[in-house]
Amino acid sequence: MDLKGLVVSQADSKDTSAYTHRVTNLAEGLVKRSIACDFLYMKDTFTLRKQTTASFFMPLRIRTLRKYDFIYTGCEGAGQAMFFCRPFVKAPIIYDVHGDSVAQSALQRQMASSGRVTSASLRVRIVSRMAMACADYVVTVSEPHTKALI
Repeated sequence: MDLKGLVVSQADSKDTSAYTHRVTNLAEGLVKRSIACDFLYMKDTFTLRKQTTASFFMPLRIRTLRKYDFIYTGCEGAGQAMFFCRPFVKAPIIYDVHGDSVAQSALQRQMASSGRVTSASLRVRIVSRMAMACADYVVTVSEPHTKALI
């Protein structure tokens, strides 16, 4: 049986960021190992462009999502978009965590408020929890990060 995966990217297909480079390299590595990969670029799809509403529109793609043996989400936005699909998709969802957006949000808010606000924004915390909740597997960049998520 040949495996086929879907790489869900929060960026658009013309993006040249380090994020896109990372997920493209991952897909190329899988293809070299005879695992076919398709891409779903969220920013190229009108209903998936906005991170705050993508999870409501992603279930419209259930029929397409069911064609894959696994679904890889390379960031929180892509992981969060899969949240309402989880009950209807048999393929495992792999969420690749790079960085700590909750801590980053808290630090940004602390700096912007001259130290008065020290917590992450509610939106960032919700997106992070939704991405984690729908994932069957979580990939992290370091052992300390793994321990912090557990």
